[in-house]
Amino acid sequence: MQSSNSYPSSPRLELEVFLNKSKALENIRLAEAIPKSLFEPKVWRGLVGFFISFMLYIGAIVGVACAPHWGFYIPLYIVAGLGGWGLHCIAHDCGHNSFSRNSKLNIVIGHLSLLPLLYPFYSWKHAHNLHHLHTNNLELDTDWRPISRDMYRRMSFGQRFVYMSMRTWLFWAGTINYWIVSGFRPGFFPKKNMRSDVKRSIVFVVLASIVYFSALIYFFGITGFFLLFFMPWIAIHAWFSATTLMQHTSADIPFLTSEHWTPNASRILVTTDYRYPKWLLFLTHNISIHTAHHVAPVVPYYNLQKAQAALKQAYPGMIREKNFSFSDLLWILKNCHFYDLDSGYYKNSVAESAFRTGTKAGYQLGSLLAPKLAGRIATDAFTRSRPKYGRTSRQKPLGAQIFEIVGNEDVRHGYIWKSKGPTVLLVHGWGSDSSSMIGFVKPLLELGFQVASFDAPAHGESAGNKTTMMRFVKAVSAAINSLDNVQIVVGHSLGSIASVAAVAYASPRHAEAIKRLVLMAAPISISSVLERWSANQQLPSVVIGNIYDRLHVQNGVPVSHWDISVQGAAMDVPVLLIHDEHDQVVPLAETQKLMRSLKNVRLEQTSGLGHNRILSAAPVKELITRFISDPHLTQINLEPIND
Repeated sequence: MQSSNSYPSSPRLELEVFLNKSKALENIRLAEAIPKSLFEPKVWRGLVGFFISFMLYIGAIVGVACAPHWGFYIPLYIVAGLGGWGLHCIAHDCGHNSFSRNSKLNIVIGHLSLLPLLYPFYSWKHAHNLHHLHTNNLELDTDWRPISRDMYRRMSFGQRFVYMSMRTWLFWAGTINYWIVSGFRPGFFPKKNMRSDVKRSIVFVVLASIVYFSALIYFFGITGFFLLFFMPWIAIHAWFSATTLMQHTSADIPFLTSEHWTPNASRILVTTDYRYPKWLLFLTHNISIHTAHHVAPVVPYYNLQKAQAALKQAYPGMIREKNFSFSDLLWILKNCHFYDLDSGYYKNSVAESAFRTGTKAGYQLGSLLAPKLAGRIATDAFTRSRPKYGRTSRQKPLGAQIFEIVGNEDVRHGYIWKSKGPTVLLVHGWGSDSSSMIGFVKPLLELGFQVASFDAPAHGESAGNKTTMMRFVKAVSAAINSLDNVQIVVGHSLGSIASVAAVAYASPRHAEAIKRLVLMAAPISISSVLERWSANQQLPSVVIGNIYDRLHVQNGVPVSHWDISVQGAAMDVPVLLIHDEHDQVVPLAETQKLMRSLKNVRLEQTSGLGHNRILSAAPVKELITRFISDPHLTQINLEPIND
């Protein structure tokens, strides 16, 4: 039972999947999966990395000093920033004692490596170790920790400016803000020995700066100081900010309160490792291979690739990896601004600001000036299944095999857990993917059923970010035809509409094979979904009319076609409806209407699960397994399922 003040207050299904993974990792020594030989540093390898980055940094600054034209400055500053960032990555190893087992050498190299950043070594080291101790802890993490919109509103103007600008147009200065907060403030650190260390580092940086800046200004003037130190310093922070922001910021990475936060999950589940080109990986000293570093910080940078490979083999499906792209960075800057107290994830700021403020007014104005254009924009929003850069890439689920889906261009394959019994097809809802239904696999396999699922068009691994109900239905139908022995279909939310319609679109032989349908949190029709969505967006009637017209063209049938009460009226297949009385997405009244239009149907009502948590409740799983395994069952007594 959650308290009324605990967060997240209405967790998404993704969070429950995350917490299940987190629980599976409890009491495991993750680092034991990494061969012991990879923990041993080779000082000469570290020194090679130090000198490569040092020469890159110095060489670029010399290039600026000798450049015949200011047009050379920008590319040289990018190179200088890369060199300085590489030096920081060497200091990073020094801070974790993975550069050398000689602590004095680590301290010396660490202080020298951070001079281009003007960062006192101990200030950075102690602040960074706080991040390692509390990664993605909403209350304690020191790096890129989000706040809620309500908290943002209570801030002063200056605080709001710093917070929002550092996550949007001024992101490249985000680590400068951390430098200001912790770099020269011994009082920032909780322990006396930390404060003493920081004071010594500050003295070193101040003395070195006096010597270097005096010489720089003497020989090159104030302009030289600006061109040869300040601008490279900005460039290093740009690399620093972009790298760390992307590693721990994503719409599908939660920040957790201490109630839900666990050390192992913070080490392996909340970091995105971006695959850099080989040359960039070399010059940044494998800093983007960050999960292995969080699991075992004492692994030297040159062994991180092998350490990562060992972790992937030991914990399949646990490590997040993506190819680097600037589009990902832009998406983060556009969307990941505020923590959502309800879901536990970042709230999509573009969608929120668009639909709750400017877009509503835009639709009103558009309905007067360009109603067709407003209708097209609204239709695009309604049919969008995920953000533009939201496609996921993951390993196949444990125990599953790949099966080919024939005759569908949108979805080419799915996952199947094989058994000798008939097949149960799991159909996820809009904006989700096949992983949301994975909780049903084990109990169904235990009953002897074969289980299959897939990612619908523009969902999960499938390409695209917008789709239509017709494409969704055809994918379900193609899956039924490809599997050839489907007897039960379990659908959730809009997947329920797709499931019922797909039975009608399947070949007669395959349609007749269906023995049971389970529809969870099912809307009665697309029309009802569109009506609620349009009312929420306060769309003018002329825009709504254009949406209906465009959806008719896109689907080849009118919106009214997608109605379970119509599609399923002629079916004599037993149907189990499961709906929660507190569902805020699809009202219970939708399913109650289906009771009057379907044959051989029974409604089971839950309490306190909402729209998504109904997929993970054990009594719901028991209800479904009993319904599909006992053809003579006429009544099931299910106690209300409370939060």
